[in-house]
Amino acid sequence: MTKTISDLTKKVVFLEEENTYLKAQLYGRKKETVVFDNSDTFPEWTEYLKDLGDSNSPERDEEPKVNTLKKKKKRKPFTHFNFPENAEREIKIIDLPEDEKVDPITGVELKLMGFDTSEKLVYVHGRYKVIETRVRKYNIPNKPKAGVISALVPSHPITGCRADVSLLSHILISKYADHLPLYRIEEQFKRDGLTIARQTLSNWVLQLGKTLQPLGDLLRDQILNSSRVFTDDSPVKLQTKGKGKLQEGRIWVYVGGDGPDPPLVWFEFTKDRSHSHTLDRMKDFQGVFHADAFAAYEKMDKLDGIDWQACWAHARRKFFDTPNPNEFCKQVLILMDKLFELEQDAWALGTSAKRQSFRNRKTKPFVEALLKTIQDHYYKACEPKGKLKTAMEYLLKRQEAFKAFLAYPDARIDNNVSERAIRPLTIGRKNWLFFGSEKGGQAAANIISLIQTCRKLGINPKEYLEDVLRRIIDHPKENLMELLPQNWKK
Repeated sequence: MTKTISDLTKKVVFLEEENTYLKAQLYGRKKETVVFDNSDTFPEWTEYLKDLGDSNSPERDEEPKVNTLKKKKKRKPFTHFNFPENAEREIKIIDLPEDEKVDPITGVELKLMGFDTSEKLVYVHGRYKVIETRVRKYNIPNKPKAGVISALVPSHPITGCRADVSLLSHILISKYADHLPLYRIEEQFKRDGLTIARQTLSNWVLQLGKTLQPLGDLLRDQILNSSRVFTDDSPVKLQTKGKGKLQEGRIWVYVGGDGPDPPLVWFEFTKDRSHSHTLDRMKDFQGVFHADAFAAYEKMDKLDGIDWQACWAHARRKFFDTPNPNEFCKQVLILMDKLFELEQDAWALGTSAKRQSFRNRKTKPFVEALLKTIQDHYYKACEPKGKLKTAMEYLLKRQEAFKAFLAYPDARIDNNVSERAIRPLTIGRKNWLFFGSEKGGQAAANIISLIQTCRKLGINPKEYLEDVLRRIIDHPKENLMELLPQNWKK
């Protein structure tokens, strides 16, 4: 009887915790900021944390102190309203009537002394023009069988299409950068007196996605041939042909390139979340990949030449999501925030060698001590089943994966790079709702890959797509690398 009461009591506590957690997810704030008092952090950590705050880099202790004031960086002027630099300008002059340009008493003509000037930005939407192209044809006199001679006409990405590339790129940007479904784009055109059926728009998008496929493949190869990759996935709805139903497909994102925030982004669409997609895609990859805890990634971690860096941000979130956290949980969150501060200091250093040296001195002993603290509490405290125990198990079962970044100076401790890269897709998904076919899913993935890479590189994606779509058909296949966003020149 006593055991039954004890078991039921534990179950009630667990269910109350689950209820509190679900309410927090539904009604609570989403910002994962801790505001705990860290004055009572583990006593054995006090001196160590104090030492961490004394120096941000291994070089600081070696350099002599110089009593000079640091120059403050000039902040760029901020404005809530900025005119585009290439805006067309028109000067409008407001003047007195001719009969009022004289003094009414003396009759002396008034003298112009200057202007009061103001500027207003005019919005002119839906400016269209039709370009009629006339290709001159020639023949050789008295040689009718010689045929017709004419200049070469630039190729168009869609054969027989009456829309210029400028209009096609506008449609792609509206759908995949501004997240407008095709029916809204169709309505916008109607307001401007332009009729383009939604089915036509859909066919254009499919064909343009297929045209851009070679660039998507090259972008994929560049990312997967690097030694550092960030990956994540998100569900999308896929229309099942002939059944009128929606099934769950998947969009995968792979991010690579140099620097703390790699700029190259590639998306892939699949019908499901089978492990084979990831294993086949990254079968030739060598290096460190950043990802969440997914069984396919744990399989990859066992392959030679591949190391999985698990995401500390996800591990921290599991502790943060613990309802009514006890003192131990609060203290772990504070220590994890210290770890992220250490990484900010590490990435502030100029080179990979300096970053590796800093991590060996500061980060590595900190991580090992943190994991040992959590492990000791897990075995000694015997936490009941609940969020806190789950959070500790999540971390302790994958300790080696959470420490992988210590061997790679250019690796990060979290997977936030791919989380940020996939966010625009999740925003668009709320608007266009689903993919109409597998071809539509892959076409969208190709287009979004190029648009998001342009954004991260600071390139105007509309200018890029318009230029590339004009050139890609006639561009030599062996030189297609020149058309990738990172290599693109107008």
